[in-house]
Amino acid sequence: MRALILLALAPLMIASCKAKCHDPLHVTENDDAITAEEKAEEEKALAKQPNLCAELKTPEVHVGTRISVRAGDKTHAVARIPDLPKEHMRLVEGLRTRLRSYKDHWRALHPTDEFDGRAKIIIEPPGVNPVRGVSILMTTLGAGFKVDSLRVLDTALDNVDFWIQKPPLPDGKFETYQSLCVDLVGGQYALRFDPELPGAPSDPVSVAALPDAIAKACAGKTTCADVLAVEEPASHDFVQHVKTAQTALGASPFAAKKPRLYLRTHAPQFTSALGVPDSSKLPCVKQP
Repeated sequence: MRALILLALAPLMIASCKAKCHDPLHVTENDDAITAEEKAEEEKALAKQPNLCAELKTPEVHVGTRISVRAGDKTHAVARIPDLPKEHMRLVEGLRTRLRSYKDHWRALHPTDEFDGRAKIIIEPPGVNPVRGVSILMTTLGAGFKVDSLRVLDTALDNVDFWIQKPPLPDGKFETYQSLCVDLVGGQYALRFDPELPGAPSDPVSVAALPDAIAKACAGKTTCADVLAVEEPASHDFVQHVKTAQTALGASPFAAKKPRLYLRTHAPQFTSALGVPDSSKLPCVKQP
């Protein structure tokens, strides 16, 4: 009987002996708060648990009554709603610190593997404006994670390649790309190319008419654009920003290959926080 009991409990005993990925309650920019003993324990466990700490690569960023990050079975509050910017975009420091600690932790355990972190962002409260929404998005991207899913209320952008400014090349030059700009004009949206191309339509259209307008603008082009840059003012709700982008991405020229998506609002104020000093290299910057 005792042997049968031990046999039945064996899976549970094995599971309880597995090493856990350490995810401290408090981390800072310069300290992941993991002790030397904990690091040694994780490194020793890698031989039997090669996927140890895999959950750090797939965090969920949740904006509700507070901003929190969940990885595996642990959830950490990283900022309060009042901490988010209202008028000028900036990094959400608590969010950035937590995500960077996940990336650094995983890379320390797997130094020879490429980090392919992919996050989900869920924004539930109504009334979040584009400045706050884009700040959360760009902070997540800037921490080294791609964003597999961005959900705002009942609207979602899934499997979208979000654009983020890359550092300059060794010769000091930035990457080059063709952008299709969706500019807000008098409550409607006008299209233009950046760098400018001849024949681009300039008459503003409604959100619903964007797919047809984009098809017209891209007619005859093998690749319509590398980046789709959608503008929305800070006075609107972020959900409207996401819905406009969702509609634009549904245009027929993007059926085979979708462009990278850039959500524009007060963009120049955010470049220094991302380490990009030249705001003129951002997609669709309107020149004075």
